Amino acid sequence: MTSPLPFSEGMVIFMLCDKSMPGFQLPDIKVIEQAELEKLLSTISGRFLLRLQRQASITYKDDSLLATSNQPLLRRGTRLA
Repeated sequence: MTSPLPFSEGMVIFMLCDKSMPGFQLPDIKVIEQAELEKLLSTISGRFLLRLQRQASITYKDDSLLATSNQPLLRRGTRLA
């Protein structure tokens, strides 16, 4: 048991009832570093792709890609979302 610790809300005492080792092994530091690096690169690449997607526009030089019916398949200047 610890000695009483004063806080602005009052006094606190910490007590340890039992102590045991966990039943699992921690992964190697290299494995953790690799996982964190992959997570970081995934986040950065996802942001980059979102920026590209927002800035992208398709320009058609050939009108044959546009539909001739009442409802065109694609319109000029349409941005892909």
